[in-house]
Amino acid sequence: MRTITLILLALSVLLWVGCTNEAKKPPPLAVLHIVTTTGMLADAVQHVVGEYATVEALMGPGVDPHLQ
Repeated sequence: MRTITLILLALSVLLWVGCTNEAKKPPPLAVLHIVTTTGMLADAVQHVVGEYATVEALMGPGVDPHLQ
């Protein structure tokens, strides 16, 4: 009877430790810097990544990429 009690106690402790939410949170990710060729791509990428990255276009607004 004593062994069954010890086994149940050990399993209860393992279950309690495994289910607690006391794990350390991972450090926040660094903000990515993404460079695109055109403004159209920069806009599309910015909508996808949101606040998790900064997006920069190599060609400014109003520049035709076919003339470069």
